[in-house]
Amino acid sequence: MLTELSYWREIASYERSLRRLDNEWQKKLAKARKENQSAEAIYDLGWEWEQERRLNLHELLMLQHKKLAFQARKYVIATPDFDKEGGTWVESDILPGRWRWSPSVMEEIQHKVRDAQHKGRQTLLAAAALIIGLIGALTGLVSVLVGLSP
Repeated sequence: MLTELSYWREIASYERSLRRLDNEWQKKLAKARKENQSAEAIYDLGWEWEQERRLNLHELLMLQHKKLAFQARKYVIATPDFDKEGGTWVESDILPGRWRWSPSVMEEIQHKVRDAQHKGRQTLLAAAALIIGLIGALTGLVSVLVGLSP
């Protein structure tokens, strides 16, 4: 539960960072246009913004990969072994040397995790229904026995 909360807090932090970056870029762009800066200066601002945004998105993807890998281990789901040539892993275009699963593999594992979570919930609900049924039957039996005694 605590890891789930920290995961969502980190996701929210990256999303806030992206919004803040976009707002700052809009202000810088408006200021550059107001000051009649050259097209090259405006292009440089856009390039800097794009690089920062790509870095934040990369960190967000790595966080999602980490979370999915944790869930796959938790539910004992097979994951692809690291292989540079197999197409199941992709290298970061921002930070070379950092690898994560390809989007198709992440989607496949995510479906398997959801299925495992669903099966776990179904098992829990079936056990709860069985226990509630047994308690009801025992209550009825006790009430019948108490009603039969003189």
